[in-house]
Amino acid sequence: MSDHKDWEGSFREWLQSNEMYLDFKVSNAGFDSTLIDWYRDVFVENGAMPGARLTEIMLSTRRRIFPLAFEIVQGDIALTLGHGLRMALEEGPSEIPGAANSIFLLGNILLSLTEEEAVVEMAEIVQGEMMDILYQVWPCCREHNAAVYAELRAGAPVWWCRTGAHVLKRIGGGS
Repeated sequence: MSDHKDWEGSFREWLQSNEMYLDFKVSNAGFDSTLIDWYRDVFVENGAMPGARLTEIMLSTRRRIFPLAFEIVQGDIALTLGHGLRMALEEGPSEIPGAANSIFLLGNILLSLTEEEAVVEMAEIVQGEMMDILYQVWPCCREHNAAVYAELRAGAPVWWCRTGAHVLKRIGGGS
């Protein structure tokens, strides 16, 4: 039991010492939050490391998951428009001095560290862009004549109808 407390204490100290490198959602989450599971795994694999190294690992993870998430979201767009949107993932300098690059979509920095979270994050960005293009809510629940929102439900990225409290469909799951 003492070993677990020592490990947990070391993990918490490391996380707090690297707060400037963390996703803001993680900075505000409790230590029991599932948002920090990715950081726990990194700590288990690598031990305490400087924040700059942490950002390199984050970038490597993001380079792997964002193209997959991008294809899923583009698939939903193609069902609506008959083709994808002209957009691309871009990599550029981070806002944090000395940190690895960041990845952007339509000028928005992407922060997710799992594919499911990345799908939701990108879907939210694209939803705003689609509203600018279509001049209407996209996608929407016809049953409730209401907007739907990209959310994680039971670990899956879905379009969620808040009015009817139901899943319209899985993001990337077809019509």
